[in-house]
Amino acid sequence: MALKDTDARTVWALLVLWSLAFWMFDRGGPGQDMSALYFAAQFYWDGFASEIYVRGSDFLTADSLAWRLAGEREGFDPELLTPFVYPPIWAVVLAPFAAVSTAQSFVDGALLVLSLSFLPMIWGSWRLAAPEVPFAYWAIASVLIIEITAPFVLAAGLVQPQILVTALIVGSFAMVREGRPWGAGGLLALAAAIKLTPAILVVLFLAGRFWRASAAFALIGGALGLTSIAFAGWPLHRLMFEQLALLQEAQLVSRVNLSVLQLLAVARDPTAVPLDAGSAWVPVPGAVDALGYGLILLGLVLACVTIRQGRIALALGLAWMGLLVGLPLSWTHYAMLPMCLLPAALSASRVWQGAAVLCVLASSLDVYRFLIAGPLTNAMVASVVVTCVAFALLIARAGKRT
Repeated sequence: MALKDTDARTVWALLVLWSLAFWMFDRGGPGQDMSALYFAAQFYWDGFASEIYVRGSDFLTADSLAWRLAGEREGFDPELLTPFVYPPIWAVVLAPFAAVSTAQSFVDGALLVLSLSFLPMIWGSWRLAAPEVPFAYWAIASVLIIEITAPFVLAAGLVQPQILVTALIVGSFAMVREGRPWGAGGLLALAAAIKLTPAILVVLFLAGRFWRASAAFALIGGALGLTSIAFAGWPLHRLMFEQLALLQEAQLVSRVNLSVLQLLAVARDPTAVPLDAGSAWVPVPGAVDALGYGLILLGLVLACVTIRQGRIALALGLAWMGLLVGLPLSWTHYAMLPMCLLPAALSASRVWQGAAVLCVLASSLDVYRFLIAGPLTNAMVASVVVTCVAFALLIARAGKRT
Protein backbone atom coordinates (compact mmCIF):
# COMPACT_ATOMS: atom_id res chain seq x y z
CA MET A 1 0.00 0.00 0.00
CA ALA A 2 1.36 3.44 -0.93
CA LEU A 3 2.10 5.89 1.86
CA LYS A 4 -0.45 8.36 0.52
CA ASP A 5 -3.17 5.72 0.96
CA THR A 6 -2.36 5.09 4.61
CA ASP A 7 -5.49 5.02 6.75
CA ALA A 8 -6.04 8.30 8.61
CA ARG A 9 -6.53 6.45 11.89
CA THR A 10 -3.10 4.87 11.52
CA VAL A 11 -1.49 8.26 10.87
CA TRP A 12 -3.22 9.77 13.89
CA ALA A 13 -2.23 6.86 16.12
CA LEU A 14 1.40 7.28 15.10
CA LEU A 15 1.22 11.03 15.67
CA VAL A 16 -0.18 10.55 19.18
CA LEU A 17 2.57 8.04 20.01
CA TRP A 18 5.18 10.43 18.64
CA SER A 19 3.86 13.39 20.69
CA LEU A 20 3.92 11.28 23.86
CA ALA A 21 7.47 10.15 23.08
CA PHE A 22 8.40 13.79 22.47
CA TRP A 23 7.12 14.61 25.94
CA MET A 24 8.87 11.66 27.57
CA PHE A 25 12.26 12.63 26.19
CA ASP A 26 11.91 16.38 26.86
CA ARG A 27 10.37 16.42 30.34
CA GLY A 28 12.43 17.10 33.43
CA GLY A 29 14.01 20.34 32.22
CA PRO A 30 13.70 23.70 33.97
CA GLY A 31 11.31 25.12 31.35
CA GLN A 32 12.12 28.72 32.25
CA ASP A 33 9.20 30.28 30.43
CA MET A 34 6.58 27.96 31.90
CA SER A 35 8.10 28.18 35.38
CA ALA A 36 7.32 31.92 35.27
CA LEU A 37 3.62 31.01 34.99
CA TYR A 38 3.99 28.62 37.94
CA PHE A 39 5.53 31.21 40.25
CA ALA A 40 3.00 33.88 39.22
CA ALA A 41 0.13 31.46 39.89
CA GLN A 42 1.71 30.50 43.22
CA PHE A 43 1.99 34.15 44.25
CA TYR A 44 -1.67 34.68 43.40
CA TRP A 45 -2.77 31.60 45.36
CA ASP A 46 -0.72 32.64 48.40
CA GLY A 47 -2.20 36.14 48.39
CA PHE A 48 0.84 38.00 47.06
CA ALA A 49 -0.62 39.19 43.77
CA SER A 50 1.50 42.36 43.91
CA GLU A 51 4.59 40.19 43.32
CA ILE A 52 3.32 38.71 40.03
CA TYR A 53 4.69 41.45 37.80
CA VAL A 54 8.24 42.07 38.94
CA ARG A 55 9.99 45.17 37.68
CA GLY A 56 13.52 43.81 37.41
CA SER A 57 16.68 45.48 36.24
CA ASP A 58 15.48 44.88 32.66
CA PHE A 59 12.53 43.34 30.82
CA LEU A 60 13.91 39.78 30.99
CA THR A 61 15.02 39.71 34.61
CA ALA A 62 12.98 38.49 37.58
CA ASP A 63 15.39 39.57 40.29
CA SER A 64 13.10 40.67 43.10
CA LEU A 65 13.67 39.06 46.49
CA ALA A 66 10.29 37.28 46.40
CA TRP A 67 11.02 35.66 43.02
CA ARG A 68 14.53 34.63 44.03
CA LEU A 69 13.30 33.02 47.24
CA ALA A 70 10.49 31.24 45.38
CA GLY A 71 12.95 29.92 42.83
CA GLU A 72 15.40 28.70 45.46
CA ARG A 73 12.57 26.98 47.36
CA GLU A 74 11.73 24.94 44.25
CA GLY A 75 15.35 24.20 43.42
CA PHE A 76 15.54 26.60 40.47
CA ASP A 77 18.63 28.66 39.73
CA PRO A 78 17.49 32.24 40.45
CA GLU A 79 19.63 33.44 37.55
CA LEU A 80 17.43 31.45 35.14
CA LEU A 81 14.14 32.91 36.33
CA THR A 82 12.22 34.93 33.75
CA PRO A 83 9.39 37.37 34.59
CA PHE A 84 5.69 36.75 34.08
CA VAL A 85 4.59 38.85 31.06
CA TYR A 86 1.22 37.27 30.25
CA PRO A 87 -2.30 38.54 30.97
CA PRO A 88 -3.06 38.12 34.70
CA ILE A 89 -6.07 35.86 34.09
CA TRP A 90 -3.64 32.98 33.56
CA ALA A 91 -2.16 33.43 37.01
CA VAL A 92 -5.72 33.19 38.35
CA VAL A 93 -6.70 30.16 36.23
CA LEU A 94 -3.49 28.25 36.95
CA ALA A 95 -3.34 29.09 40.67
CA PRO A 96 -5.24 25.94 41.83
CA PHE A 97 -2.87 23.74 39.80
CA ALA A 98 0.20 25.51 41.17
CA ALA A 99 -1.13 25.06 44.70
CA VAL A 100 -1.12 21.25 44.47
CA SER A 101 2.07 20.72 42.46
CA THR A 102 5.76 21.38 42.52
CA ALA A 103 7.29 23.65 39.94
CA GLN A 104 8.80 20.67 38.10
CA SER A 105 5.56 18.68 37.96
CA PHE A 106 3.72 21.80 36.80
CA VAL A 107 6.26 22.38 34.02
CA ASP A 108 6.17 18.71 32.98
CA GLY A 109 2.37 18.73 32.92
CA ALA A 110 2.38 21.86 30.77
CA LEU A 111 4.89 20.25 28.41
CA LEU A 112 2.49 17.32 27.95
CA VAL A 113 -0.26 19.76 26.92
CA LEU A 114 2.10 21.55 24.54
CA SER A 115 3.38 18.28 23.05
CA LEU A 116 -0.20 17.26 22.28
CA SER A 117 -0.75 20.75 20.84
CA PHE A 118 1.54 19.78 17.99
CA LEU A 119 -1.25 17.53 16.71
CA PRO A 120 -3.85 20.27 16.01
CA MET A 121 -0.99 22.43 14.73
CA ILE A 122 -0.08 19.78 12.14
CA TRP A 123 -3.73 19.21 11.24
CA GLY A 124 -4.58 22.92 11.07
CA SER A 125 -1.55 23.85 8.97
CA TRP A 126 -2.40 21.05 6.53
CA ARG A 127 -6.03 22.13 6.20
CA LEU A 128 -4.92 25.74 5.79
CA ALA A 129 -1.99 25.44 3.40
CA ALA A 130 -2.29 22.30 1.27
CA PRO A 131 -5.23 19.97 1.87
CA GLU A 132 -4.62 18.45 -1.57
CA VAL A 133 -1.39 16.87 -0.26
CA PRO A 134 -1.91 13.43 1.35
CA PHE A 135 -2.03 13.96 5.11
CA ALA A 136 0.54 11.22 5.70
CA TYR A 137 3.12 13.16 3.67
CA TRP A 138 2.30 16.40 5.46
CA ALA A 139 2.54 14.71 8.87
CA ILE A 140 5.98 13.23 8.13
CA ALA A 141 7.32 16.58 6.90
CA SER A 142 5.86 18.37 9.93
CA VAL A 143 7.33 15.94 12.44
CA LEU A 144 10.74 16.31 10.79
CA ILE A 145 10.54 20.12 11.01
CA ILE A 146 9.42 20.00 14.65
CA GLU A 147 12.20 17.59 15.60
CA ILE A 148 15.18 19.30 13.95
CA THR A 149 14.52 23.04 13.61
CA ALA A 150 15.63 25.55 16.21
CA PRO A 151 12.29 27.38 16.69
CA PHE A 152 10.52 24.18 17.78
CA VAL A 153 13.39 22.62 19.72
CA LEU A 154 14.07 25.81 21.67
CA ALA A 155 10.35 26.34 22.34
CA ALA A 156 10.05 22.83 23.74
CA GLY A 157 13.11 23.33 25.94
CA LEU A 158 11.64 26.53 27.36
CA VAL A 159 8.15 24.94 27.58
CA GLN A 160 6.95 28.01 25.71
CA PRO A 161 3.19 28.75 25.51
CA GLN A 162 3.89 30.00 21.97
CA ILE A 163 3.49 26.36 20.86
CA LEU A 164 -0.18 26.46 21.85
CA VAL A 165 -0.58 29.99 20.45
CA THR A 166 0.78 28.85 17.08
CA ALA A 167 -1.62 25.90 17.01
CA LEU A 168 -4.54 28.24 17.76
CA ILE A 169 -3.53 30.71 15.02
CA VAL A 170 -3.18 28.11 12.25
CA GLY A 171 -6.41 26.48 13.42
CA SER A 172 -8.15 29.83 13.27
CA PHE A 173 -7.11 30.55 9.69
CA ALA A 174 -7.85 26.96 8.64
CA MET A 175 -11.40 27.50 9.88
CA VAL A 176 -11.60 30.74 7.89
CA ARG A 177 -10.58 28.83 4.79
CA GLU A 178 -13.26 26.21 5.45
CA GLY A 179 -16.02 28.74 6.13
CA ARG A 180 -16.31 28.27 9.90
CA PRO A 181 -16.22 31.88 11.10
CA TRP A 182 -17.20 31.50 14.74
CA GLY A 183 -14.55 28.88 15.40
CA ALA A 184 -12.01 31.03 13.54
CA GLY A 185 -12.76 34.13 15.57
CA GLY A 186 -12.87 32.20 18.82
CA LEU A 187 -9.49 30.52 18.32
CA LEU A 188 -7.80 33.79 17.36
CA ALA A 189 -9.35 35.50 20.39
CA LEU A 190 -8.02 32.75 22.66
CA ALA A 191 -4.55 33.07 21.10
CA ALA A 192 -4.66 36.84 21.76
CA ALA A 193 -5.76 36.18 25.34
CA ILE A 194 -2.58 34.15 25.93
CA LYS A 195 -0.25 36.54 24.10
CA LEU A 196 -1.41 39.93 22.87
CA THR A 197 0.40 40.00 19.50
CA PRO A 198 -1.99 37.65 17.60
CA ALA A 199 -4.76 40.24 17.99
CA ILE A 200 -3.24 42.22 15.10
CA LEU A 201 -4.09 39.34 12.75
CA VAL A 202 -7.78 40.27 12.89
CA VAL A 203 -6.79 42.87 10.28
CA LEU A 204 -6.59 39.96 7.82
CA PHE A 205 -10.15 38.92 8.67
CA LEU A 206 -11.30 42.44 7.90
CA ALA A 207 -9.25 42.71 4.69
CA GLY A 208 -10.63 39.38 3.48
CA ARG A 209 -14.17 40.51 4.32
CA PHE A 210 -14.65 37.68 6.77
CA TRP A 211 -17.14 39.75 8.72
CA ARG A 212 -18.55 36.98 10.90
CA ALA A 213 -15.07 35.80 11.89
CA SER A 214 -14.20 39.41 12.77
CA ALA A 215 -17.38 39.74 14.83
CA ALA A 216 -16.68 36.45 16.60
CA PHE A 217 -13.18 37.66 17.47
CA ALA A 218 -14.53 40.94 18.83
CA LEU A 219 -17.29 39.31 20.89
CA ILE A 220 -15.28 36.41 22.28
CA GLY A 221 -12.13 38.49 22.74
CA GLY A 222 -14.12 41.18 24.52
CA ALA A 223 -15.73 38.58 26.77
CA LEU A 224 -12.32 37.10 27.63
CA GLY A 225 -10.92 40.56 28.36
CA LEU A 226 -13.82 41.49 30.64
CA THR A 227 -13.55 38.11 32.38
CA SER A 228 -9.86 38.73 32.99
CA ILE A 229 -10.54 42.14 34.52
CA ALA A 230 -13.42 40.78 36.60
CA PHE A 231 -11.38 37.95 38.12
CA ALA A 232 -7.86 39.43 38.23
CA GLY A 233 -8.75 43.11 38.73
CA TRP A 234 -7.60 46.15 36.79
CA PRO A 235 -4.50 46.89 38.95
CA LEU A 236 -2.82 43.68 37.75
CA HIS A 237 -3.59 44.58 34.14
CA ARG A 238 -2.05 48.00 34.69
CA LEU A 239 1.08 46.34 36.06
CA MET A 240 1.20 44.09 33.00
CA PHE A 241 1.14 47.07 30.64
CA GLU A 242 3.85 48.77 32.71
CA GLN A 243 5.95 45.63 32.37
CA LEU A 244 5.47 45.57 28.60
CA ALA A 245 6.32 49.28 28.41
CA LEU A 246 9.89 48.40 29.40
CA LEU A 247 10.36 47.23 25.80
CA GLN A 248 10.12 50.86 24.67
CA GLU A 249 13.09 51.90 26.78
CA ALA A 250 15.82 49.86 25.06
CA GLN A 251 16.48 47.32 22.31
CA LEU A 252 17.62 43.79 23.14
CA VAL A 253 20.61 42.59 21.14
CA SER A 254 20.60 38.81 21.44
CA ARG A 255 21.52 35.61 19.64
CA VAL A 256 17.90 34.49 19.82
CA ASN A 257 16.22 37.74 18.76
CA LEU A 258 15.20 37.88 15.08
CA SER A 259 14.29 41.57 15.00
CA VAL A 260 16.04 43.66 12.36
CA LEU A 261 15.86 46.64 14.74
CA GLN A 262 18.79 45.34 16.76
CA LEU A 263 21.03 45.69 13.67
CA LEU A 264 20.28 49.41 13.54
CA ALA A 265 20.65 49.84 17.28
CA VAL A 266 24.11 48.25 17.15
CA ALA A 267 25.11 50.20 14.03
CA ARG A 268 24.29 53.43 15.86
CA ASP A 269 26.65 52.58 18.75
CA PRO A 270 28.81 49.45 18.20
CA THR A 271 30.67 50.03 21.48
CA ALA A 272 27.42 49.50 23.43
CA VAL A 273 27.58 45.74 22.87
CA PRO A 274 30.45 43.81 24.51
CA LEU A 275 31.69 41.12 22.11
CA ASP A 276 31.69 38.46 24.82
CA ALA A 277 28.21 39.31 26.13
CA GLY A 278 25.34 36.84 26.05
CA SER A 279 22.98 39.71 25.32
CA ALA A 280 22.83 43.46 25.78
CA TRP A 281 20.29 46.27 25.99
CA VAL A 282 21.03 49.39 23.96
CA PRO A 283 19.11 52.68 23.60
CA VAL A 284 16.60 52.90 20.76
CA PRO A 285 16.34 56.12 18.70
CA GLY A 286 12.92 57.08 17.41
CA ALA A 287 13.90 56.34 13.81
CA VAL A 288 14.51 52.69 14.69
CA ASP A 289 11.05 52.38 16.21
CA ALA A 290 9.56 54.00 13.10
CA LEU A 291 11.34 51.49 10.85
CA GLY A 292 9.96 48.63 12.95
CA TYR A 293 6.42 49.91 12.54
CA GLY A 294 7.07 50.32 8.81
CA LEU A 295 8.18 46.69 8.42
CA ILE A 296 5.14 45.46 10.30
CA LEU A 297 2.91 47.66 8.14
CA LEU A 298 4.60 46.33 4.98
CA GLY A 299 3.88 42.77 6.01
CA LEU A 300 0.27 43.59 6.83
CA VAL A 301 -0.34 45.48 3.56
CA LEU A 302 1.09 42.64 1.49
CA ALA A 303 -0.94 40.17 3.55
CA CYS A 304 -4.16 42.13 3.07
CA VAL A 305 -3.66 42.25 -0.71
CA THR A 306 -2.85 38.54 -0.76
CA ILE A 307 -5.83 37.45 1.32
CA ARG A 308 -8.15 39.37 -1.00
CA GLN A 309 -6.85 37.03 -3.72
CA GLY A 310 -7.93 34.03 -1.66
CA ARG A 311 -4.42 32.92 -0.65
CA ILE A 312 -5.00 32.74 3.08
CA ALA A 313 -1.94 30.72 4.12
CA LEU A 314 0.47 32.99 2.25
CA ALA A 315 -1.23 36.06 3.71
CA LEU A 316 -0.79 34.70 7.22
CA GLY A 317 2.87 33.96 6.53
CA LEU A 318 3.50 37.47 5.19
CA ALA A 319 1.81 39.16 8.14
CA TRP A 320 3.69 37.06 10.66
CA MET A 321 7.08 37.52 8.99
CA GLY A 322 6.51 41.28 9.04
CA LEU A 323 5.99 41.01 12.79
CA LEU A 324 9.09 38.82 13.13
CA VAL A 325 11.43 41.39 11.61
CA GLY A 326 9.65 44.52 12.87
CA LEU A 327 8.91 43.81 16.52
CA PRO A 328 11.65 44.90 18.95
CA LEU A 329 11.67 41.54 20.71
CA SER A 330 11.14 38.66 18.30
CA TRP A 331 12.24 35.37 19.84
CA THR A 332 13.41 32.47 17.67
CA HIS A 333 10.38 30.41 18.71
CA TYR A 334 8.08 32.99 17.08
CA ALA A 335 9.28 31.51 13.78
CA MET A 336 7.31 28.31 14.47
CA LEU A 337 4.32 29.68 12.56
CA PRO A 338 5.96 30.14 9.14
CA MET A 339 7.96 26.95 9.71
CA CYS A 340 4.83 24.84 10.24
CA LEU A 341 3.52 26.04 6.85
CA LEU A 342 6.65 24.95 4.95
CA PRO A 343 5.37 21.45 4.07
CA ALA A 344 3.08 23.25 1.59
CA ALA A 345 6.10 23.17 -0.72
CA LEU A 346 5.17 19.51 -1.31
CA SER A 347 2.50 20.80 -3.70
CA ALA A 348 4.51 23.73 -5.09
CA SER A 349 7.05 24.10 -7.88
CA ARG A 350 10.53 22.66 -7.58
CA VAL A 351 11.91 26.14 -6.90
CA TRP A 352 9.76 26.54 -3.83
CA GLN A 353 10.39 22.98 -2.72
CA GLY A 354 14.09 23.80 -2.78
CA ALA A 355 13.53 27.07 -0.94
CA ALA A 356 11.59 25.23 1.76
CA VAL A 357 14.38 22.68 2.16
CA LEU A 358 16.94 25.48 2.48
CA CYS A 359 14.82 27.21 5.13
CA VAL A 360 14.60 23.98 7.12
CA LEU A 361 18.34 23.38 6.86
CA ALA A 362 19.19 26.98 7.81
CA SER A 363 16.87 26.70 10.82
CA SER A 364 18.02 23.25 11.92
CA LEU A 365 19.33 23.22 15.45
CA ASP A 366 22.97 22.36 14.63
CA VAL A 367 23.24 24.95 11.84
CA TYR A 368 21.52 27.51 14.06
CA ARG A 369 24.03 26.85 16.84
CA PHE A 370 26.85 27.34 14.35
CA LEU A 371 25.35 30.60 13.09
CA ILE A 372 24.99 32.04 16.59
CA ALA A 373 28.42 30.92 17.81
CA GLY A 374 31.15 33.47 18.35
CA PRO A 375 30.83 37.20 19.10
CA LEU A 376 27.34 38.39 19.93
CA THR A 377 27.13 40.89 17.06
CA ASN A 378 28.08 38.24 14.45
CA ALA A 379 25.50 35.83 15.89
CA MET A 380 22.82 38.50 15.85
CA VAL A 381 23.54 39.39 12.21
CA ALA A 382 23.34 35.74 11.15
CA SER A 383 19.95 35.20 12.80
CA VAL A 384 18.46 38.38 11.35
CA VAL A 385 19.79 37.74 7.84
CA VAL A 386 18.26 34.25 7.70
CA THR A 387 14.91 35.67 8.80
CA CYS A 388 15.01 38.53 6.30
CA VAL A 389 15.86 36.16 3.45
CA ALA A 390 12.83 34.05 4.35
CA PHE A 391 10.67 37.22 4.40
CA ALA A 392 12.00 38.21 0.96
CA LEU A 393 11.14 34.76 -0.41
CA LEU A 394 7.57 35.14 0.83
CA ILE A 395 7.28 38.60 -0.74
CA ALA A 396 8.54 37.20 -4.04
CA ARG A 397 6.03 34.40 -3.81
CA ALA A 398 3.25 36.90 -3.12
CA GLY A 399 4.04 38.60 -6.41
CA LYS A 400 3.15 35.45 -8.38
CA ARG A 401 -0.48 34.46 -8.66
CA THR A 402 0.08 30.70 -8.71
